[in-house]
Amino acid sequence: MSIPRSRRSAASQTLASATALRHDGAEANGRLTAATGAILVVLLAVEGVTILQVRRLIVLHIFLGVLLIPLVLLKVASTVWRAARYYLWSAAYRQKGPPPLALRLLGPLVIVLTVTLLASGIALLYVPTSLRVPMLTLHRASFLLWFGVMTVHVLAHVLDTA
Repeated sequence: MSIPRSRRSAASQTLASATALRHDGAEANGRLTAATGAILVVLLAVEGVTILQVRRLIVLHIFLGVLLIPLVLLKVASTVWRAARYYLWSAAYRQKGPPPLALRLLGPLVIVLTVTLLASGIALLYVPTSLRVPMLTLHRASFLLWFGVMTVHVLAHVLDTA
């Protein structure tokens, strides 16, 4: 017994729609990741300006640092999602290809340093006075390392899109 032509047509349309949706998912993930990254670059630049006079701009520095947390989490989630889908052989993500090698190698370091930087900043708000100096040292050191790695990370993105 064969499947009627109308049912075969509906099934193939459903399959085509599902394939397009998966491909659109990879494209949407790329747009979300890029848009989040662009917003982060702007906010991080403003945060960087507050460092120049951090004692005078400490309230803005803290506000921006807290504001960055959900955006950083979104960027990390969308990036990890892309990597997971790529390495789990999702057709749409495989077709898109892997991120450039420099970004794949730097990714884990970017995440660890970003989390360290933000966590140490938040911790500075809550640690007892006796722990402020070591926590501030960690915050400053993680910033210096983060800044170097992030500079290479952003330049790799610029070169990838050029």
